[in-house]
Amino acid sequence: MHRRGFLTSGGAAAVAAGAGPGRVGANFAPPEAEIPAASPAGARRLTLSLPPGEELAGFAADRLAQRLAVATGGRFRIERGAPGTPCDLGFGDAQRLSALHPGFAFFAGLPAGAGLPSAEFDAWLIIGGGQLLWDELARPFGLKPLVVGHGGEPVGLWCNVRLEQVTDFAGLPVAADGLAARVLERLGARPMAVSPARLRAALAQGEVAAAHWAGPLPAAAFDLNPLAQCLYQPGLYASAAPTTLTVERGLWDQLAPADQAVFEACAAQEYRLRLAEAKLYAGVAAGARVPSKWPLRRPLPAALSDVLAAAGRAVVAELAEHDAACRRIADSYAAYRDWSGAGA
Repeated sequence: MHRRGFLTSGGAAAVAAGAGPGRVGANFAPPEAEIPAASPAGARRLTLSLPPGEELAGFAADRLAQRLAVATGGRFRIERGAPGTPCDLGFGDAQRLSALHPGFAFFAGLPAGAGLPSAEFDAWLIIGGGQLLWDELARPFGLKPLVVGHGGEPVGLWCNVRLEQVTDFAGLPVAADGLAARVLERLGARPMAVSPARLRAALAQGEVAAAHWAGPLPAAAFDLNPLAQCLYQPGLYASAAPTTLTVERGLWDQLAPADQAVFEACAAQEYRLRLAEAKLYAGVAAGARVPSKWPLRRPLPAALSDVLAAAGRAVVAELAEHDAACRRIADSYAAYRDWSGAGA
């Protein structure tokens, strides 16, 4: 089927919507009827929160909730918590945890070539000591973090102006947050926080002249495809952002080791599925053109890429000096990059 036909016929929507509860498909959670009945003592009900405006992530959150229910034989039932209320679990972009401590940025993707590709990031967590450092950082905040997704390769930097030299960034309003915003500030740009759902409108209405997005999902349908003249690739990040599940530490410590292993296994499976979906979304997005050659795809000029990389290294170096925890994480991250060749 032609890509446009796939999109307009609902194929792409089915891919996204299929992750919700009650959908049938090889990669999706079992329907509600297949969740085993609770034990005689009754199921333990847990609540899960999503950041405001993160309904796109909600598909994966519901799928993970159903997988956990099935894997535990119905002993755990996970439901969406009411907005603004304390919840047992949190699901969303890893960047959200940076509000608690700057060190969480290492687990949300580093900018301008300083980060790790998805497979290397996962390997650093599993065998490079990253998960232990993540746990250590999160413990004082009462959390146990697990990676449950990754956006794969980023779309790039949507832009309505030509970027040829560093001075082109001066005063430029750009939708970006986290470390990307700090890199842009070093180049003289004016970063602004814009939710993913508003990227298209912000570009179309001139609220911003450029927009950074860490994953391909918003570009996978015509109604979300941002209105921009150029798409500079790879943009501000060489890899997209991870998604995390945070478990309240008290709850995690109460779980039997077997149940902790189930949570970890379900999180790992969701991570794998999200990567597969990201690859599919990227392929769909690559065919989403109205007209066929719009927007113009192009690489950033080499000189500009070099300046971005230098700014990224400076921002990461500043982050590493924040405190002893950041220094330990930065040393581990850099050692793994060197050992694996990811930084070559």
